[in-house]
Amino acid sequence: DESRRLARAIVRFAVSLGKTTTAEGVETREQLDILRADACVEVQGFHFSPPVQSEKVAQMIGGRTPAVAERPAVRRAMAGAAS
Repeated sequence: DESRRLARAIVRFAVSLGKTTTAEGVETREQLDILRADACVEVQGFHFSPPVQSEKVAQMIGGRTPAVAERPAVRRAMAGAAS
């Protein structure tokens, strides 16, 4: 569809310039798979975590709290990133 073609064009343009892209608002595994297939390597959105309070961000980033690390979507994403 049009939104997928637009996202693909933006990602490919960025890659051609040697830039890394970050997709925001990823809500489903299907969206994640599409973006990865198009070489988008950084993503964020509800598929991984709902919004969190600012004081929780450092905790999440620093030690990957069990509540976040054990989410199936996070485990799948981390496994995919390692391959």
